[in-house]
Parts: sequence; C-alpha cells; structure tokens
Amino acid sequence: MYVTNLMGQALMRILRPRAARRLPVPRLIEKLHRLAISLADKNPAKGKVPAFHRPGHHYDADIAQALIDDGTIMPTTMPVPASRYAFLQWGVEFQDGSLSQGAGSNADLIWVATMPAERVAKPVLFFQEPGDPGPKILDGSHRLIRAVVDGRNTVQVLRIDTADAHLFLQPG
Repeated sequence: MYVTNLMGQALMRILRPRAARRLPVPRLIEKLHRLAISLADKNPAKGKVPAFHRPGHHYDADIAQALIDDGTIMPTTMPVPASRYAFLQWGVEFQDGSLSQGAGSNADLIWVATMPAERVAKPVLFFQEPGDPGPKILDGSHRLIRAVVDGRNTVQVLRIDTADAHLFLQPG
C-alpha cells in the first residue's frame, strides 16, 4: 500500500493537476490522472470542514449527505453565482478555453475538467455554521468550478440550516 501511494503521489506531481489547463484535457492525461487517484491514499481532510467556533471539531460532508438521503435533514435550495463565488473563493478563471486558479488555491483542475457526468450532476452542499454570518461550502467545490467551465452562471445548491449543523459536527 505504501509503494502504491508513493507511485500515485509521484504521478500527481508529474501531472501537476493544480496548474492552469487548456481544455479539453488530453485523454492520456485524464487516464493517467485516474490511475494516480486510484494509487494514492485518500486525502484524510476531504469532506471535513473545520468548525470555526469549535476548535478540534469538523463538519463531515459524508454524514451530512447520509442525513439528507434518509430525510433527517431537509435542505433548502439557494442560488449561488458560480463564477463570482469560484473567483472570490479560489481565484478561478475560465477564459478562451483555459482554466486557472489563484496562488494558494489547490483545486484539482484535471478532475474539474474531466469528472464524470453523474458526479457533475450531484448537488453542491452549503451549510450555515452557528455564529457565522453566511453559508459556506461543505461539499462540491470541484462541481462548482465545473459549473463555471460549463458556462452556468448560477448554480442551485442545497443549503443546510444552522439548526441542523450539529448533526454532522464531529470531533477530530
């Protein structure tokens, strides 16, 4: 497992998935990218948003999604201006077939450009943390950036209310 993780990480360094991309991404790059993802260990921070007001805790996107799926949480829809949000949050720009992001941003632009249609269609989740002035993204950063690539100016996201945030707040 350790060797395959190292191979996946090495392949990712070669592919440079965070670098600016001319679209469409060549098929070979897409296939190598999928191989690198399958070899590398899963990012332990994926789907875990640090709790601003509860140090040592995080909000878990997988738990939130399960609670939505079973009807425990009933989110509302909220329009989000995709290109504005993506630019303000990650410095993302898409012009003349080129996708780029700001310094310090770490979105995998190969994944953004090549994710399968069923993944693109999955709703983006926002939530309201107690004591926070506005909702923030819980799951779907890459899908929101993809909306920019696809030319969708507004994305209807699912918004989880503040009262339900404690249901997927986890220690660690």
